[in-house]
Amino acid sequence: MSVAAADVVRRIGIVPFFLFAAHRGEAFAQPIDGPALPPGAWPGASLEDLRGLRECTLDDPPHRIGAEITCRPPVLPSQTHVSAQVGWVTGLSVAGDDVRGMNGIELAGQFWLTRSLGLGARYQYAGIDARMGSASVGEGLVTAHYRMFTDEVDRDAFTLALGYGWATRPLELGGDGPVARAALTRDIGYMTGEKSSVTWAWEVAVERGLDERAPTAVTAGIRAGFELGIREPRNVGTRDPEPPVRYAIDGEMRASAELGFGASLGFRLSDRLAWRTTAFWTTGNDDDGVHGLRANWGAVTGPRVWIARTGAMLPYVDVQAGPAALGEAGGARLTTIAEGEVGVGFHMFCQTRLDLGVRVQAEVVDGVDARNAFFMLRVEHGTALRRDRDAPECREGRLILR
Repeated sequence: MSVAAADVVRRIGIVPFFLFAAHRGEAFAQPIDGPALPPGAWPGASLEDLRGLRECTLDDPPHRIGAEITCRPPVLPSQTHVSAQVGWVTGLSVAGDDVRGMNGIELAGQFWLTRSLGLGARYQYAGIDARMGSASVGEGLVTAHYRMFTDEVDRDAFTLALGYGWATRPLELGGDGPVARAALTRDIGYMTGEKSSVTWAWEVAVERGLDERAPTAVTAGIRAGFELGIREPRNVGTRDPEPPVRYAIDGEMRASAELGFGASLGFRLSDRLAWRTTAFWTTGNDDDGVHGLRANWGAVTGPRVWIARTGAMLPYVDVQAGPAALGEAGGARLTTIAEGEVGVGFHMFCQTRLDLGVRVQAEVVDGVDARNAFFMLRVEHGTALRRDRDAPECREGRLILR
């Protein structure tokens, strides 16, 4: 695949799934004389592309189309620093000996008082597998957030969130009442401009109804969203450091007769080998045709081998196995499953990749019993995916404005 074709794949491939248009205004080419930008104008590149460059001064000439970018304009203060996400949660609802599967969607937004302290709101709508049929639970919370950055330019952080609000439940699940929630997330992102970013998050959470009959919920979730009005990162003057351990985290969607989502943590062992551990949730239709309430959970681990390296396209093979709980009409059944996947990864930016693949799942207790096959869509991000320094997306040489 040519560099131009790979660039088209990177630009349009992610739009249907994360609803943003990531534009990159740099190109690595020979200098060409062109018109000058207005004084102080931001060049068509993201702050992440320009990290490590010195701040421009009045003595610097304006940037010119086709010329090398040698400095970056100052990041002007924003009036409003906000973020928003949409996500999926899955887990268990526990009330005494009554344990039920649950899954649902969430919408969340935050207003950041400082770069680390924020106030927000969150709404969740979930389905729970109730004995007398399906049950729905909705809740709205006000939230407080404390964000601990590990790389502020990359938007990498751990965030602690506390929330309080009101839940609407059927009487079978304790009825309406107040609810409290605590969550820990791992956030990553990619800055698409001067003060904007697309974001991803992986979350574990516990919530508890504040009356005696209310259940306790333990959930995991994945989210995607955006952040606007970002304050100038404190580490904008430093380049991406070379990591001591190369790892990547990802979110995936599984589609077939069952639909599901998952998240993985992977470690790069060599140029052609990685070890990945995946936790996932899937659901199908039960005998009554009710979708999304009797779910399957699993955790599998195993190697990924890249078959060949052909520019921006990376064919791969995954083999993983581990425990699973398969939801059935009489309750969950514990078993062991194995999964195999073949696919192709497409690099987007320096250390982000989009995977498209086909995965086969089988139960491996008494022999091998094929269960399902999935079409896979996966977005991965992390230092384990960082391309060579000579790759256009990672090159630290001349950055040409176009």
